[in-house]
Amino acid sequence: MKKLLLFSALLLSLTACTDTIDVDVEGGETQLAVDGEITDQPGPYTIKLTETVYAFGSDAPPAVRGATVLLADSQGKVDTLRETSPGTYQTRSLRGRVGNSYTLTIGNTRFGTYKATTEIRRPTPIDSVYAEYRDIVPGTTSSGYLIRYNYTDPKGVGDNFRAKLYQGTGSEAAKLLNKPFNLSFVQDIYNDGQTVKDVLTTPEKFEKGDRAVLVLASLTNDAYLFLNELQQQTNNGGLFANPPANVRTNIVNTDANGKKAVGYFFGSAITTRTTTVN
Repeated sequence: MKKLLLFSALLLSLTACTDTIDVDVEGGETQLAVDGEITDQPGPYTIKLTETVYAFGSDAPPAVRGATVLLADSQGKVDTLRETSPGTYQTRSLRGRVGNSYTLTIGNTRFGTYKATTEIRRPTPIDSVYAEYRDIVPGTTSSGYLIRYNYTDPKGVGDNFRAKLYQGTGSEAAKLLNKPFNLSFVQDIYNDGQTVKDVLTTPEKFEKGDRAVLVLASLTNDAYLFLNELQQQTNNGGLFANPPANVRTNIVNTDANGKKAVGYFFGSAITTRTTTVN
């Protein structure tokens, strides 16, 4: 009986003593954030400029307005982008082409002047895209269709790509599936020149009548590493999580002592295939 009373008293003391600790987490310095790409498809191409915000805040990232944004190709053509909405800049005439390199210059910002370079690598052909029915879709308790595809990798290492899947219903435009677990990208170091079959795009469930649009966007080696680091940081959680680390960027301040930027400027060649789930 004494042991029971002693245990009850100890349990009460453990549950009753709760200390509230207020932790003051610094927000960090504000940086320029860049999100944009150029492809081999007809433009205009879009560059979005915002400012970083406090990670635990609720404010939307402020748009960077009034910047001077230029895009030049390796053939000597230069395009001055126009601001079509706050923080959104679009090309006027430049056309992306496979084999060309591109330099993005961002000036007239309170952070300084920045440059980014990329190139458009050759595309990877899609042989076919199809829907596969599964009784239980991974991550769910229900049945549905998963979208898979086959492709043939061109000979020569370096044909990396990101697979983007769009889902449409009826006459509605297909929307990009853009959750963290939808991020899918491939490096050809182990399957150079081979035909690769039955690749799962995403565990996202489709229904009969849905339209699936698969896009393969070629990547430079550095862009592939950017996505790889981004995925690692996105999935970095749990008891054994590693300390957060900065993801690489190709946005460089022209002043070596100036503020750094975040984000990425992509160059991609695009291949597309569409299927309807029957």
